Amino acid sequence: MVHLRSPKFMHNFAFDHAEVRFEDLMLDEDKMLGGVGQGFELTKRWFVEARLQIACHTLGGATRALRLLTNLRMSVFSLAAQPRFPIN
Repeated sequence: MVHLRSPKFMHNFAFDHAEVRFEDLMLDEDKMLGGVGQGFELTKRWFVEARLQIACHTLGGATRALRLLTNLRMSVFSLAAQPRFPIN
């Protein structure tokens, strides 16, 4: 296995995304994912799933943030609506 490069991305805080090439690898055909030269096609399918997962996480985080801010605003509003008595 030859390490070609490790492109830098914003989200690679724990691991890099190494590009590697396998040389002189002996593998039975029934152990292969796809055919020879089909790795990029498999990667494109995986990226679709990963992008959907990232979008779902982002939407979930935004929904939660909206709910928290709405609850905070409502609690501040209800405090402001309470009658106040002067301190003598």
